[in-house]
Amino acid sequence: MDEFYVEIGRRIRRLRKRQRWTQAELAERADISTSFLGHIERGSRKLSVETLNRIALALNCSADALLGTGLEAQLDLPLLLAVAAERLEEGRDGGQEQP
Repeated sequence: MDEFYVEIGRRIRRLRKRQRWTQAELAERADISTSFLGHIERGSRKLSVETLNRIALALNCSADALLGTGLEAQLDLPLLLAVAAERLEEGRDGGQEQP
């Protein structure tokens, strides 16, 4: 798998989970199949610019944020919140071992 597409998929999954949406809900909003969205989130299928844009619109973020490029991506609040929430959740679940 191409690491570039794996990272895009991770960003999409984080934002989808932050919205508390299932894959089916996001897929419907982006007008793609649930199966295809699953492949995108795993990075096992490439997506077109059109599909990337539809997913970004559904998630209310920029395509840059999903690509991880540019200043906008670094300052994208929904993505930052999703990452922070994920890290907090990992800490609560004991995801990080203490020395």
